[in-house]
Amino acid sequence: KFPGDKRQSYVKFLAPGEKHKELEKHKVKLRAQTADDGDLVPVLAMECRGLEPIKWHPTGPYEAESESGVVFDGVRLDEGDDWCDYDEKAEASMTVGREVRYEFRRL
Repeated sequence: KFPGDKRQSYVKFLAPGEKHKELEKHKVKLRAQTADDGDLVPVLAMECRGLEPIKWHPTGPYEAESESGVVFDGVRLDEGDDWCDYDEKAEASMTVGREVRYEFRRL
C-alpha cells in the first residue's frame, strides 16, 4: 500500500486459460504468438490496482515451438543476444530476437 492510499496496491498476472471478468467482458483471448501472426497478440494480462506498468523485460525462460511441432524449453532472452537453435525435424533454424516488440493496452 502506498502512503495515502486507502486500498492495497497489487499486480495479478493472468496467463492463457485463466478466466477473468474483464477479459471476458472485452472478449480478450490470451494465447501464444505464432509465425502466422502479422501483428501483436495478447499473451499476458495484468490486473493492476494502484500501479501502472511502464516497461517489460522479456527475460524468460520461455518455451518455443517450431512449425514442425518441436518444443524448445528454456528459451532465454536476457543474455544480450537473440535465441537460436536448430529444428532437425524440419531442417530449419529457429530464431527469436531479443528485441521483442510489445505494448500495454488498458481495458
